[in-house]
Amino acid sequence: VEDNGINVDEVIKSQKNIVYITPSHQFPTGYVMDLKKRTQLIQWAQEKEERFIIEDDYDSEFRYFGKPIPAIQGLYSRGEKVIYISTFSKSIFPSCRVAYMVLPYSIMKKYHSQNHIEGNTVPVHMQNLIATFISSGGFERHLNKMRRIYRRKLTYILKRLKPYKEQLDIQGAETGMHFTITVKNGLTLQECLDRANKVKLKLQVYNFDDDQDYKKTPKFILGFGGIDDDALKPHVDALIKSLIIK
Repeated sequence: VEDNGINVDEVIKSQKNIVYITPSHQFPTGYVMDLKKRTQLIQWAQEKEERFIIEDDYDSEFRYFGKPIPAIQGLYSRGEKVIYISTFSKSIFPSCRVAYMVLPYSIMKKYHSQNHIEGNTVPVHMQNLIATFISSGGFERHLNKMRRIYRRKLTYILKRLKPYKEQLDIQGAETGMHFTITVKNGLTLQECLDRANKVKLKLQVYNFDDDQDYKKTPKFILGFGGIDDDALKPHVDALIKSLIIK
């Protein structure tokens, strides 16, 4: 993954026929795939009949800064090369457990012949509730409200961290409910974790390997969606104490 999305050259060299991507907000990097790469992937998929793009539109509902970038499925007029999937777990609430998929017509028949293998475990009443929520316009109003709430939280965090931009490198903060932060002031990973422990702050290390190099440059994933407004200031205070040298 590059800083503007998947490495398309590697996709071409791989000789594979299916690529799975999260172009709106890749986890854990937070990178957003630019329009050029989205177009290149469509061109790649069109070269062979058996090629498809699985577009997981993760976090696409929550873009706070910059112009919205259309889904790849929407860029391609017929959508025949894109399997579009998404979920309501963040946009409504996690326990609703409802996801959806938009299939190309070319594979709809095969899907209907195979869908008995995996039964639908979502209650019908939940499906009907969400369908009504969408058709009534309530879902769109809800999304607009949630964007304002999350944008306010994110703006506050970024404003508090801005004076320390020489010590911190922040990426992936345009979309979603997390971003990454790299500490570049000489503190080691272990030192950051020790400082965070003293102020009772739990930090998520970017590298998920069990065998951590605690002397390397620290990089963390910071989520903000679940922090209440009244807890935001003490959390950011603790973060600054953990990562910043004054």
